[in-house]
Amino acid sequence: MIARRLFLSRVETDFNPARDVAAGPWCFVESEEDFDGWEDFPFTDAFADTQDLITADAVTRRLANHIALSWADKMNAKTKRNYSSKMWRDFLILWMVAAVQSTWRCYRNIELLIKRHGEEHFHVRILESNPNWPINNLSDFMRLLTLDGYFTFWMNSLTLRYIAPKKWTLEPVEYETSHAIGMPKQSSNFYKTERRNRISAFIGRLGFDHVQGTRLIRLFFVLLINVLPRLPAVGKKFISEDHVLEEFPGAYFSILDEFLESTLPLSFGDGLLSTLSEAESLKFYPGRLTVTHAGSVDAYNHLITVLAVENGERVVGFQHGGWYGVAGSGAWACESEYIYHAFITWGWTKQADYFGNMIPLPSPMLSKIRNTHSPRNDRLIFVGTRMIIQNDRFDARPSSVRWLNYRKIKLNFVNTLHVEPRKALYYRPYHRREPPLEDGSYMRRHIPNLPILEGSLHKQATACRLVVMDHPGTTLHLLMASNIPTVCYWDPKDWPLCSQANVQFELLRKANILFDNPEAAAAHVNVIWSNVQDWWNGSQICDARREWLAYHARTSSIWWWYWVGGIWRLATGRELKYKRGQNLTP
Repeated sequence: MIARRLFLSRVETDFNPARDVAAGPWCFVESEEDFDGWEDFPFTDAFADTQDLITADAVTRRLANHIALSWADKMNAKTKRNYSSKMWRDFLILWMVAAVQSTWRCYRNIELLIKRHGEEHFHVRILESNPNWPINNLSDFMRLLTLDGYFTFWMNSLTLRYIAPKKWTLEPVEYETSHAIGMPKQSSNFYKTERRNRISAFIGRLGFDHVQGTRLIRLFFVLLINVLPRLPAVGKKFISEDHVLEEFPGAYFSILDEFLESTLPLSFGDGLLSTLSEAESLKFYPGRLTVTHAGSVDAYNHLITVLAVENGERVVGFQHGGWYGVAGSGAWACESEYIYHAFITWGWTKQADYFGNMIPLPSPMLSKIRNTHSPRNDRLIFVGTRMIIQNDRFDARPSSVRWLNYRKIKLNFVNTLHVEPRKALYYRPYHRREPPLEDGSYMRRHIPNLPILEGSLHKQATACRLVVMDHPGTTLHLLMASNIPTVCYWDPKDWPLCSQANVQFELLRKANILFDNPEAAAAHVNVIWSNVQDWWNGSQICDARREWLAYHARTSSIWWWYWVGGIWRLATGRELKYKRGQNLTP
């Protein structure tokens, strides 16, 4: 009798679903065409329920904070410094949140597999030992975590070594053996920020840095900030929570400790001292406002921010993407960007129950593209997004299994279109990095001759007849600010929004801009296709768009005037509030 097998990573060519089990969708990366119907296999899904995800997000962030604070003595001893526990917490928290949340997701998925199959006899190949991971920085860590199948294999193996059922036979294998059975190659780096040279870092220390869309006027804001009053900084305070440890099983901490030891980026370990010394050589200004990107994945850039806070500067972060103020869970933003003196938003003032002094101002970046739509062709552009099917930090997007359905129902949208819009259709896959899960090739396989849109999305969207979005995010903000006719659809359970954002998105539903399924969205496209501009310029659409923009994508031809007022009030300690629906948008 052939033993049943559980695959933690890439399946072998003789995989038989009647006998074998795959731990997750990542097992079929680069072999999707080899196994008919694999997308419908009954995979376990650790946090498919929205409320489970939000609850897990909250408790894992508490644990990450507890551990990061507890590492302060260790970090001071390593660097021979005497910084506060908060400073080290702020420096470590991005890595710590990603590490805790990804390992907890992995642990829960293995638990569900055990619950389903623990009484059955399985043969499971696991990695024998912890590899020497090439993790120079946080960017390397996130690349391995989200894109590298071998790393996922190791995470599953590490977890199973601690909690495997007695009836499962574990076969330890070395890297060469595992690679021979089809480990996917390491993917290209996705998370990357360029480390700044000393001149750029010095310019950044002038008080106004990184803000997209302000290059020509940046020097003016530098001069303004440096003549304004300097007052004491405020921000979120953190205390260690020992009782959070009681909310996790004991075996999980053994796994987490081993994971943290094996994945500590070099820039947080042996390479930290030289980077810290370089950052410390810069000058800091107690009480001054410092407007900057407050959550960089580059250790040097992030050290500058946390040292600025440690030295009493009033650090002000700013929004640079569409998930801020929208997502039902946003672990990195709320733990690394909202926690300082203030955070400049594109219009919203509250996200979930997150801490933050939110300052709504028009976006310089969005203001540059305000009302730039000028239809010059009849294209219907269908825009996809990045799909992550491996372990990752928690975010308000589909779970690893639900990504399969997200991709599949794209076909429903296309197949529901009538002949004329169908002939005008172009598909735009996610272009920044090739995802582990097929995107453009998947669509072309199921819809032969489907045109794939290349080049600048925004440039081509400003000239098209209509854009269709199957997810919320930054692109939606760009489209709405540019006044490009847009139809959206997505499953609210896959893209949970915070309660505050639901109000404006409900307006989009009532205006027939947003739908909950692809068939309804396609049916609406069929209805409006012959007169898209008339539909888009209707009073209900304009009112819904104006209200949505006021809260999520404010623009103004004189955005700089609002920023001068906002920075002046922040510098002088006055509260800044804009009234609901203030006329900053068309």
